[in-house]
Amino acid sequence: MTATAGLDRTHDLRRVQHPRSVRTSAQQRGQRQSASRRVYDLVRSSIRHGLAPAGTLLVEETLTKQLLASRQAVREALQSLTADGLLSRARGTGTTVAGMIGVVHADQLMFLGPDEADLPGSGIEVLEQRLLPCPRWLAQQLEVDAGDEVRLTEQLVRVGDEAVCLRVSYQPVSRLPQRVVGTVHDLADAFEQAYGVPMASVQSAVEAVAADHGTAELLGLDAGAPVLLRETLLRSTDGLVREVSFARYRGDRVSLRQSSCQSSCQSSCQSSRCGA
Repeated sequence: MTATAGLDRTHDLRRVQHPRSVRTSAQQRGQRQSASRRVYDLVRSSIRHGLAPAGTLLVEETLTKQLLASRQAVREALQSLTADGLLSRARGTGTTVAGMIGVVHADQLMFLGPDEADLPGSGIEVLEQRLLPCPRWLAQQLEVDAGDEVRLTEQLVRVGDEAVCLRVSYQPVSRLPQRVVGTVHDLADAFEQAYGVPMASVQSAVEAVAADHGTAELLGLDAGAPVLLRETLLRSTDGLVREVSFARYRGDRVSLRQSSCQSSCQSSCQSSRCGA
């Protein structure tokens, strides 16, 4: 190799590795990924709000125009949604919406509203129900004495024949519901019908956790897949804690929704079912 050739190669390497070139490439890649995320968010939101129900055909060319995104960004977003199980992509038929996202409102326990309950295969299955002495840590939450009897109930919730939630509740035997309530979609109404006293508050804490093997098997997930764990405490207007529950929701099939109103718009919010 001649000295000139060596200098030329050194110059080429410096040119290829020039920081400005690297930054430009990284910026372009970041912009494309950002565009793909935006398309993903908008399409997923449409599915969640029912604007794109199951069977809806999604055309890449139409999406590029509607969302002002490149075809590559749209394609990457659709691939991600397909991996989530929300879309089905087949040669000859195109890309269609294949799944749904259940919505759990912050003041509700489960999302079997009128729309979800009417889907074939939807329902709540009781997996286990038994009495047991209350552990000390749970006794503090339920505001009972450790060792007092509580009723454990484990339920599996299906929407459209797909398991989406595994829920375990604990109720003090001394405060069990007075009656069995049928299909009531509003938690406050169901609570008052069951206990004979109005509900005062719902306290919830939500965190993302990895699914254990048992949960994963029941929800049709791989062990370690992300699930939303929601701890909920229900208190009645007489000051008694009536129930503490732990619900695990499929992270790819459920969204938690919270709505709030300022006092000045409370009446208009109620009339428009804000937060319902």
